[in-house]
Amino acid sequence: MKNNSVLKSIPYSITKILGYIVSMLALPILTNLFDKTQFGMISTLEAKITLIVSIFLFGIPQSYIRFYNRYSRSNQIDVLNSSFLFLIGIVFILASTISYIVLSFGNVNNVSVIILAFLVGNLVIMQQISSIIRAKEKTLLHSLILGLNDILSYALPIAILYMFGISINNYFLSKLIVPLSIFLLILLVVKKELKFVGVKGTIIKEMLVFGIPLVLVSIGGTIFSSGDRIIINHIMGSEQVAVYSVASKIAHAIQQLMIFPINMVLFPMYIRIWEEEGRKRTEQILSKWFIVYVFIATAIIAGSISIRKEAMVLLSNSSYIDGAIIIPILTAGLLIYGGYYFISAGFFVSNRTFNLGIIIFSTSLLNVALNYIMGKYMGLIGVALATAIAYVVFMIITYIIGNKILTIKFYWTQIIKFIISAIIMILVLSMLSGSKSILIDLLVKISVGFIVYVVLNIRFVIKQLRG
Repeated sequence: MKNNSVLKSIPYSITKILGYIVSMLALPILTNLFDKTQFGMISTLEAKITLIVSIFLFGIPQSYIRFYNRYSRSNQIDVLNSSFLFLIGIVFILASTISYIVLSFGNVNNVSVIILAFLVGNLVIMQQISSIIRAKEKTLLHSLILGLNDILSYALPIAILYMFGISINNYFLSKLIVPLSIFLLILLVVKKELKFVGVKGTIIKEMLVFGIPLVLVSIGGTIFSSGDRIIINHIMGSEQVAVYSVASKIAHAIQQLMIFPINMVLFPMYIRIWEEEGRKRTEQILSKWFIVYVFIATAIIAGSISIRKEAMVLLSNSSYIDGAIIIPILTAGLLIYGGYYFISAGFFVSNRTFNLGIIIFSTSLLNVALNYIMGKYMGLIGVALATAIAYVVFMIITYIIGNKILTIKFYWTQIIKFIISAIIMILVLSMLSGSKSILIDLLVKISVGFIVYVVLNIRFVIKQLRG
């Protein structure tokens, strides 16, 4: 089972790496095309869009995956699909309309508001319909589609900007084209499997009862990942948003490169194992995956400390160098938060999504308060530290409550070994002398760090490879 799960995650890893490469190539281009004020405005608008999208997803993707196996086994999958399609159609109209009204009150012209409103609607419906492929555990197809989305999301805006002129409207117009195209592609792929046989109100109710509490989870997660930029814009201005955003994009890219493949496979997998093999087997699988996650995350956090300056200059320009210091803080916070996908499993299998929503939403409000207070007195470092602290608080609370439902083991002795190995890795990398090339320095540090960390944990690595 474990090796099969690892194999399933490989397509996601490959496509995410490609998307990561494109995003990192696009970042220095965008920071040079736009000045700091414009890039800060774009980052602030993207943060607002992400927040609105998180609300209108209504937890529907998770709901569909949660109930897919049940309705499939009872030969009612066509009824589930029909109800699902009807529901996401209503949500698209609702999301686009309300987004237009909300964004109209901002300092944005009417054309931009229309573009942004339809962007929100298309992002929502694209993410929702992709859950059909994910629920079927068609990992190769799903990863290819999402990989295409990632690549186009960065490549198309640059192409549009060069062809039609550098403006914020053109940037977001190109962003609108991508989810619309991906939605139509997914619809084309799955249309043969979709038979509209009528809408069943009880299914829609069941999906919403499970999914709507996840709105709190989505909002909380979005506040954690994007709310800091809105606060920085309020207390420090657009230029500081730009600096923070570049560091944040690097940290998020690192986190997503690791987390995304795992999450795409993990959620539908443990739901199926829970229903077919029960609690004990589910706990075993999650605990084994979790210690591997901690092994990799510890190395990445240590590596981000050593390569922060090279990464910041290489992936933007020298004017953003002040943001290098917050990359390790953001990376550590995000990777600590990444453990959520494991320790929150109990809430999902027991349908206690409301409890999880309360936890993450409450701690996200703590994050907002800490962001404002620490940001006002400590600047960008304060905002980054505040976010990391809030992530830790969230994880502790989630673990304490979630472990009563589904026990995820923490192998503390092994984790301490990982931390010691990471410290040694940092010390070794600090002794390396620099060259005249930032890229060479970066590649050398990554290579040496990888070798040192793996060698220090070779017994663990061999054990995992043997399954």
